Amino acid sequence: MQRTVHEKRLKNGFEMPIEIYDICAERSASNSATSFHYHEHVEILFADGECDIECLLAEECVRFKTGDMLIISSFVPHTFISHLPKNKYICVKVMPDMLYCSKHPFFDVRYAEPFFKKQNSKFLHLSSLELSEGDISSMFADILSEWRGRRFGYEIFVTSAILQIFLRAVRYADARKIYSSYADSKELSGNTRHVYKSVEHINSEYADITEMQAADRVNMSYSHYSREFKRVMGVGFREYLSSIRLNSAQKLLLTTDMSVTEVALASGFGTSSYFIESFKKSRGMTPASYRKLYSQVCEQI
Repeated sequence: MQRTVHEKRLKNGFEMPIEIYDICAERSASNSATSFHYHEHVEILFADGECDIECLLAEECVRFKTGDMLIISSFVPHTFISHLPKNKYICVKVMPDMLYCSKHPFFDVRYAEPFFKKQNSKFLHLSSLELSEGDISSMFADILSEWRGRRFGYEIFVTSAILQIFLRAVRYADARKIYSSYADSKELSGNTRHVYKSVEHINSEYADITEMQAADRVNMSYSHYSREFKRVMGVGFREYLSSIRLNSAQKLLLTTDMSVTEVALASGFGTSSYFIESFKKSRGMTPASYRKLYSQVCEQI
């Protein structure tokens, strides 16, 4: 049977690349599976109430029940079949770069990469029994409370708590050799180290660096560097550089009075029209609209 698979994107990209939902889903009359979909973000599910859902992930299947936690990796097609009239769970959607420090990715991208590189782990399932000794349940409850309350600094709390949960999951996976990651080896390959080193150059010189220059900085040929960059980072050089430039532009829009054209040039975009097109595609609105919306939010605080 041919499956139709569609992509889903985060709806809330303004405040932070995270979405959190307290879900109480009712089973459809036909009990048929929802349509297969995939997304760039990592999805972390915790069944904090009565729940029994069959999750179909690519060609694999896992049963998600009360007290379980399930992490679905980026770009993995999946759908759900309910086995109860109602299912209660918390859903945390987080972009991969929230799980590692983009400023110095050498330190922790190796732990997160199995969850966003397409050729690696599709999911990680922890049963209620395996979580019984920890305080995962209260951590999810606190995240939900902070997300709803929107108290000053809630973004810091939510991000920190998600990283704590992710740490538990990574250590669990490592102890049971569930996935292979760069963290399994104390010594990284030379090419991997070179790529991580080049990323530090990219993060500081993003406004005027090219892929050829990045390759030269670590004494690698252009073609070899391009292949190794995608292998190590999970995305191509251009996509990564664009992401860094957009993040820089976003900060300038919110913290300076620079014009859109000035922001575009300062962030490394050749023209303001290309910047506006790229920003709108990534953030869902123009740079000017983004700045205006932020001003309105600040006035309400």
